[in-house]
Amino acid sequence: MILLKKIRILLAGIFVMSLILPASSQTAEEQLQAILFQDLPITLATKTDKTVSSAPSTISVLSGDEIRKTGALTYMDALRLLPGVEISLARFGQYEIVIRGIKTNGSEKVLLMIDGHAVNEAFFGGGTTLLDDLTVDNIKQIEVIRGPGSALYGANAFIGIVNIVTLKAKDLNGKQSVILQTGSWNTNKTGVLFGKQTEDMGISGYFEYFDSDGSDDIITSDLQTVFDGLTGSNASLTPGEINFYRERYDAGLNLEKGDFSLNTRYVSRDRGDYIGLVYALNDTSSMDLQQAYVNAKYKQELSDILTLNYDVYYDYFNEDVLFQVFPRGYTNFLGEVFPEGYIYHLFLTNQKTGVDLNTEIKTNRFGNILVGALYEYIDQFNVGIDMNAHPYTGAYLGSVRDVSDTWNWNKELVRKIWALYIQDQFNLTDTVNLTLGIRHDNYDDFGGTTNPRLGFVWKLTEESNLKILYGSAFRAPNFRELYDRNNSSTVGNPDLDPETINSYEISADYKFESLYLNAGLFRNEIEDIIVEGPRPAPNDPSPFINVSGETIIQGVELETKYLLNDRSYTFANYSYQESEDINGGELPDIPAHKGNMGINWGIREMYDLTPTLSIMGPRKRAEGDTRDDLDGFLLLNLNLNIREPLPGLVISLSIINLLDEEYAEPGTPTNPDDYPQPGISYWGKLNLSF
Repeated sequence: MILLKKIRILLAGIFVMSLILPASSQTAEEQLQAILFQDLPITLATKTDKTVSSAPSTISVLSGDEIRKTGALTYMDALRLLPGVEISLARFGQYEIVIRGIKTNGSEKVLLMIDGHAVNEAFFGGGTTLLDDLTVDNIKQIEVIRGPGSALYGANAFIGIVNIVTLKAKDLNGKQSVILQTGSWNTNKTGVLFGKQTEDMGISGYFEYFDSDGSDDIITSDLQTVFDGLTGSNASLTPGEINFYRERYDAGLNLEKGDFSLNTRYVSRDRGDYIGLVYALNDTSSMDLQQAYVNAKYKQELSDILTLNYDVYYDYFNEDVLFQVFPRGYTNFLGEVFPEGYIYHLFLTNQKTGVDLNTEIKTNRFGNILVGALYEYIDQFNVGIDMNAHPYTGAYLGSVRDVSDTWNWNKELVRKIWALYIQDQFNLTDTVNLTLGIRHDNYDDFGGTTNPRLGFVWKLTEESNLKILYGSAFRAPNFRELYDRNNSSTVGNPDLDPETINSYEISADYKFESLYLNAGLFRNEIEDIIVEGPRPAPNDPSPFINVSGETIIQGVELETKYLLNDRSYTFANYSYQESEDINGGELPDIPAHKGNMGINWGIREMYDLTPTLSIMGPRKRAEGDTRDDLDGFLLLNLNLNIREPLPGLVISLSIINLLDEEYAEPGTPTNPDDYPQPGISYWGKLNLSF
């Protein structure tokens, strides 16, 4: 009842503000309308030029300006406002992207891309292992496909694709920017953005340094509290603050010359492990990760009907993680005391080299045909582990030592992938377009998989479209699931098959003057889900297995936007989803209801006031989890942009969680409690362009 009352008050406030906004020029309104009503050009859906409304996918596009007006701190904050998308928190404090009710710890069922380059790493399979808190300051737009994409992009494009498009030299018009941000929990950020465009070449880049103590949420009891009760020790650090400090360096460079482009990115981050490896507070753990890539692309137009596209890339990922699994003074069940705590130090490196070549053929009779081939070589090396406890018995080994030769946690390996794909887009009539596509991927470690797609787009009128879509997709087993070993908790299974999904969608959109409406239905049928299986014996680790049977998730997505004038608009969306696992039960930790709304209120020429509201319904627990279901919550954020109080200066003032709502993200059933989320926080940013 309290939640409903808050919603009514906020709805009334937004309605009143919309009534008092002045009208303005039609030309400026048309420019904003193209952004809000999804009339933007993209290539993500088909690897060819399309608009959002004509693409054979369910796509949302957020412009960089739109994102920054909300006060979003990272791209995750922007994704949260989309229909069918949820941002949750996984173990170690890593944020995860949840699309249409499909939730995993590493977001490995979502393909994350930067400027069209896939950045999912091979060990965990996800793109958010390190890249879950990228800045919004150098973003031109974010393109999000809700639905499968393996027919073009292969693995990880299982339930969605997120493509972050960065600002290039031509977007910056020769301007340089210095960005300073400060906020709660001793958080500070310094960024530099630059771009220079000449007649035939452009160069742009971004550098950022970020440092934060992290939120100060309190954990009242943890797993060490339980052990203290069993062993008589007094090692638990509870009640105490989570370990969520973060320090990040982020640098990117883009070069464009004619039809050639070169993109590079390097991100290095050191951070705490949140509540620890096994939900036990500690004072030592650190997670040091680096990720980098170089991506060269060349578009060669041989004629009006024939175009060749070359895409060559190299990716690097390094992990060096020190876990203090249990704090100083931990006592095992043999009565041995660990003065420095239970230490688990692991490290690895993997790199990927790949090439993706395709040919676009435009014909009058057979449509627009795309034929492509891909090859990737993935190498994992420098895999090792130091620890001071036996991995199975937990016996104290004394000082921390290198045990890589006897108890290594994974293995050095090579994975080779090749793929072939073809796609045809042709007009059945002047208003009906049909897209057919299929891709075959072959992995040298688990075999091949073939995934087709079909997209039917009917332009009903100048203002409305109907889409009927089908696609299948897969998610390849990652290196952890295949080769994890010498672990008392889980063990890899080299005989795993890929997860598969069949997805069906129908949607319609309508645009009329200042109003945009979109409604869609979807149904996802998932098989061979990879999970931690039952332990063969009480003291044996859980092997990863494919679950036989079908999991079904289906739902509805509704979205509307209303353009008030050339600088002001409102938006609202609602998502409903229902699920059924292989046993006929409901999937845990997923809300049936989710909604967002907000208004960007342009006040004169200088101010933009943007309140946004996210509403999350209750979430059920897993079968056998005796904890109460998680309550729903309401998250209200408020941002004020002040444009050019001095030439070139933009000031942004934000309050996140304005109502100081107490809420949590679901912890695993073995945890004593859930993952607490921050209360109210305050942020200020200066962006000086010259």
